[in-house]
Amino acid sequence: MTDTTANKIGAIDLGGDGTLPLDQQKAIEEISAVLAADGIPADIVREFCRRLNAAMRQAVPDDAALELGMQQADAQLRQQYGDKTDGMLKLARGEARRLAKRNPIIRVALENTPLGNDPWITVTLANMTRVRKPSQPRARKSIQPIPAPDRLLRLPQVLQIIPVSKSTWWSWCKTGRAPKPIRLTAGCTCWRRSEILAMTRDKDT
Repeated sequence: MTDTTANKIGAIDLGGDGTLPLDQQKAIEEISAVLAADGIPADIVREFCRRLNAAMRQAVPDDAALELGMQQADAQLRQQYGDKTDGMLKLARGEARRLAKRNPIIRVALENTPLGNDPWITVTLANMTRVRKPSQPRARKSIQPIPAPDRLLRLPQVLQIIPVSKSTWWSWCKTGRAPKPIRLTAGCTCWRRSEILAMTRDKDT
């Protein structure tokens, strides 16, 4: 596969040379470690790696197949998100570049497999950026990893800290008594750990 071909792959095109040999097990382990270190929930990490594993098992597509895949991914995103799609792609590319700086194997995976054409990957990367930047001033352009106290918690983890029923918790979220949930994907809702801990401190004071 030529450098030119690699740079065209996927809705998420990072630019540059992404044509290093890609070892499947090494890629999955290293990408899993990078995502986990950023506080991404374990089930999202597993799904990301599952999709990477499936993409790497496919035959290397030719230019026509890659172009078709990119067009299909773009059409699916625009059908679902309309005029928000371009902004979402911009966020996803920025997050992909940030992760690739920490581990170049992420660039290789996105540019040398059909993973970069996966709409779920695009949406998840965009949402990861939104979670990392909760209404901060635009003066700071650099994207920082989620600090240790701000890890994302799933509902079972939240309820270990705030021992109430699920129905009570969701009622609190609706009324504003509990922090607003963060929706990473259709099946993954999280809360910032710092906000949950703040609830416990407010309760004690």
